[in-house]
Amino acid sequence: MIDSSSGLLKDRPQSGQAVDLGDLAQSWASRWCGAPRRLALDQELEDYEQELVDQYLLAAVGAGRGVAGVGGDRAAIFEFIRFTGRPVWTARPSDADRFLAHQRKELGRARLTVQNKAWALAHFFDFLVVRYQGDIHVLTGRCVA
Repeated sequence: MIDSSSGLLKDRPQSGQAVDLGDLAQSWASRWCGAPRRLALDQELEDYEQELVDQYLLAAVGAGRGVAGVGGDRAAIFEFIRFTGRPVWTARPSDADRFLAHQRKELGRARLTVQNKAWALAHFFDFLVVRYQGDIHVLTGRCVA
């Protein structure tokens, strides 16, 4: 069903005919992400993480978000990534809870500041799930939660 050289469907599936979505996702990731295999090197993982954040920020600008708002979102996302100490796609809701509690209780950040960081993280993770969940799974073996 998938042409191995182009990564495209060879022929249109007939009604009721199954399409292997795993193969389709793998071929899409190979073609569009330029990565025919799982990312393994630390530098590859860091570069991919940076690319995900960049794509989110570009989408935010494209949706009309102002420069100050995008800058705040970027700072919050990278602060969260540093807080967890591991790739962003491995983060869980409990990590976000710990991060936000740390911001409020231990760092003494204002309630509205913490709320804005919570919104930034929520929008970023929604973006990852909607736009990049399949790619992240193919390239890293992980699913964003």
